[in-house]
Amino acid sequence: MKRKGISNKTLARTENSSCHLKRFEHPKRLLQITQLIVQTANFGGIYLLALSLLLCTYVICDLGGADAEERKYLDVDEVLTKLEQAVVENPNSIETYLALGKTYLALSAMTKAEATFLHTIGLDSKFAEGYYWLGRVYYLQEKFEESRNTFQTAVELFPDWGEAYAELGLSYFRLHQYEASEKAYLKALSLMRENASHEIPPPSVNKGGAKRRGEIVAGISLLPLPLNENERQEWLANVTPLSEADVYYYLSLTFFKRGLLDEASTYCEKAILIEPFAEAYFQLGLVSVRKKQLKEAEEAFRQALSQKPTMAQAHYQLALLYSKRKRVTEAKKEMEIFQKLRRETEQFQKQREALVRSVDKASAFANLGLLYLNEQKYEEAAREYQKALWHNPDFAEAYNGLGHAYAMLGRFEEAIQAQQKAIELQPKMAEAYAGLGFTRMKQAELSQSEEDYRLAMAAYRKATELKPDFPEALQNLGNIALKLSLFPEAERAFESLLSLSLKEKKDKDKLREGINLAQVHLALGMVYLRQENFPKAVSHYQKALNYDPDLVSAYYNMGFIATKVGRKALAIEFYNEVLKRQPDMTEAHYLLGKIYAEQKKYVQAEESYQRAIEIEPTASYAYERLAHLYGVTLTPTLSQEEREQRLDKAIQFAQKAVELQPDSAAYLNTLSWLYYLRRDYAQAEQAIQKALSLQPDNPVYQEGLQIIQQARK
Repeated sequence: MKRKGISNKTLARTENSSCHLKRFEHPKRLLQITQLIVQTANFGGIYLLALSLLLCTYVICDLGGADAEERKYLDVDEVLTKLEQAVVENPNSIETYLALGKTYLALSAMTKAEATFLHTIGLDSKFAEGYYWLGRVYYLQEKFEESRNTFQTAVELFPDWGEAYAELGLSYFRLHQYEASEKAYLKALSLMRENASHEIPPPSVNKGGAKRRGEIVAGISLLPLPLNENERQEWLANVTPLSEADVYYYLSLTFFKRGLLDEASTYCEKAILIEPFAEAYFQLGLVSVRKKQLKEAEEAFRQALSQKPTMAQAHYQLALLYSKRKRVTEAKKEMEIFQKLRRETEQFQKQREALVRSVDKASAFANLGLLYLNEQKYEEAAREYQKALWHNPDFAEAYNGLGHAYAMLGRFEEAIQAQQKAIELQPKMAEAYAGLGFTRMKQAELSQSEEDYRLAMAAYRKATELKPDFPEALQNLGNIALKLSLFPEAERAFESLLSLSLKEKKDKDKLREGINLAQVHLALGMVYLRQENFPKAVSHYQKALNYDPDLVSAYYNMGFIATKVGRKALAIEFYNEVLKRQPDMTEAHYLLGKIYAEQKKYVQAEESYQRAIEIEPTASYAYERLAHLYGVTLTPTLSQEEREQRLDKAIQFAQKAVELQPDSAAYLNTLSWLYYLRRDYAQAEQAIQKALSLQPDNPVYQEGLQIIQQARK
């Protein structure tokens, strides 16, 4: 895997590649093996390796879908405790400290990793692997002079170690010592090709070869590959060596920096030949641009995007190329994609850069978790919060964020545990109670259990008790109360939101913390509508429209109210406002059709019903009303042929309605009536009998049956 942080100053930061990663197909089998070793082995090399492997399986792989029996083995604290216990019991064991240091490194706990690797060197000043891993830590901390010096010591102690020379080359590169970087890379390649590093310094330097960073190799990096590749590259880059393809790629960067374009092109092509990956194609594109080979550059950038569509800088370079070649439309499209991707990644990039500099790693990881939550990347959010909690196990905000991520993933039991832990740590933390309420609410939406909704309400009530001006908690409390028909509580919650807006009203469209005032008035309108307090409902819907003139549901509900109070002309106006903004709303066409039919405007009614059916071919209610409409318009002015044709169509529509909803007594009654009009009394009786089987005590259907039976005599 290409090491994070290598940049090309010609453009913005080069992005990481995941195109070369291959899925590790047997994580559960790996877990079974390592669990067995951990349970049965004594403290020793194989035990320590198993512990490291078990922990890295957890932090690198996406094992969120594992059942509880599997996940109990994946507790980070438990594994680390065992490793830390091992170094206490084996204070002079280099192997033990090395396993612990690599685990810290995988977890990005750089300070602890540094101290642990320094301790291995203290135990044996000629321990090459200790210097190697210490150099890796320094490099990841962007201490490039220290990493250079440390890798130099590693290769002095073990001159045939190709991977150490590769890391030395990276450090030289970051110090702009390009000739030294070139020499180190070439030495690394020579050793890798000769496979000379089979004579390893004890205990676990791996062999060289063509595997890419992140693939399983012997010794150093016995790690599973991620099931979910998103955001796993950083973990892999921390603990796996550079591959031959990586080194060729970095050689290309080195020659590019020195203006040696032919060499840069050659080495980039060699990297691609071994393992095609997005960054190599991107680099080849840059070289081609510099050599004024624009067609080849375009093809290279396209190849990069075929493997990594989110590579913003490839889109940017294509935009520049198309602009030079007067391909304006394509240039504009690529620039728009670049700007969108840059906006999406900018915050994450800044936070990751801050993470390197930050002493408070827990807060930095939690901030990343929050960014992922906002981007609706819940697996990634959970992973960052887990990292935060490893750095600070008493971080209540991280537990709360982790709970939110788990809730969105449907892992409700774990979400509740996380939020209860946050409450245990900070009993007066309103956000933790709101987080618990959110989890309970999501659980209730799935179960539709009133008990779950009431548990959610209890949590939100506590949140608003601790923090009365908590918009999110008030909003959700009101929504749940409305759903449970607890109208006074719903009204109080929404009115509290409105009173908050009066305290600090800077933007008429939004309440503090992003709550939309239009939605608050809309919710209050529904509270009063459900209680049939129509004047108050209309008042709030009108206020909602002041904030958002295109709020479809406000027009729709006012149309419903106007119909209820007999103001049909006004209802038509409201429904037409709905259809201006949402032309394909089936219900609005249907309700317009009903009003037109009641007004005896049959042409408009038929058009509305037909439009509803066009939009939603399974709208049984529209078929039934259209059938009824055809029945009531069988006027004496129609010829016998026209009457029969119209009646046949009416019956077809009624049959379709019954086919779509066979348990509707009303639809069967309409079908029976139409058969009666056609004097098909046998079919009419059969249909009304079916209606009565569904509603035996319906007097209208009983009377209809008597009329049909009399007609048959």
